[in-house]
Amino acid sequence: SQIIENYYQALNKGMDKDEAMKLAKLEYLEENDDLLSHPALWACYIQMGNTEPLSIKTKTIFSTLLEYWDLMLVGICLSLGLLYYFQLSRKQA
Repeated sequence: SQIIENYYQALNKGMDKDEAMKLAKLEYLEENDDLLSHPALWACYIQMGNTEPLSIKTKTIFSTLLEYWDLMLVGICLSLGLLYYFQLSRKQA
């Protein structure tokens, strides 16, 4: 739908969700004739819930590593623990 396309374009520009919906509806009404401007075709789109703008983040390798640092730390500790265990078992054999 043209309204949804305009809505997501406005969200991508950083607008609040309610303002983006309002703008998308107004653009739809301006671009279409009287027949297509009937409220039955555009009034069903409403914004509910959180109206804050979307935070679109781009991920880098560094940010991904920071998200999983706890798992990497556990993996390193387990690896070192197993290495230590096998070193002790070799010396005792």
